[in-house]
Amino acid sequence: MNFDIAERFEQNPILKSGDIRSSIPGMKVECLLNPGVFRFAGRIWLLLRVAERPEQKPGKTSFPILENGAIKILNLTMTTRAWTAAIHAW
Repeated sequence: MNFDIAERFEQNPILKSGDIRSSIPGMKVECLLNPGVFRFAGRIWLLLRVAERPEQKPGKTSFPILENGAIKILNLTMTTRAWTAAIHAW
């Protein structure tokens, strides 16, 4: 017996990460999570979570930090000295 009340759309996925713009420059939309469709006020709505990450550069590790209420991308060169300095500065 099938208890699933949802019907899968045969042409899934209808949205891909490349279809969504990142929230800030220098970030990349990595994946879309937990999409849900519902009807409200006579309209059809789509809600989803968007996972973003900084675009990575060879030899560097980048990650977002919140600084004074704004998102800043921190780029670290992949050396022990840079990692140590960054950790102590944080």
